[in-house]
Amino acid sequence: MKARFSYLLLVVLVAAAMVLSACGSSATPTPAPVATEAPTAVPPTAVPTEAPPALGTADNPIVVAFEPSGTSQEITAGGQALLD
Repeated sequence: MKARFSYLLLVVLVAAAMVLSACGSSATPTPAPVATEAPTAVPPTAVPTEAPPALGTADNPIVVAFEPSGTSQEITAGGQALLD
């Protein structure tokens, strides 16, 4: 019985502390920031004029990676099907 009363008292004290801390206001309000100078403008980046190299060439190959989600025979068969 005494342990139950202690637990109930603890719960009430914690709830009261939460309510009282939520209702309080700060003693000093935070001042709004003051802008002293305008931000500097960043020039836009240049648009590339060259076309990228063709995909699937010796200079720019297509790379396919397989997650090991099965046996090596299943992965090899799936890769061969994709290659064909």
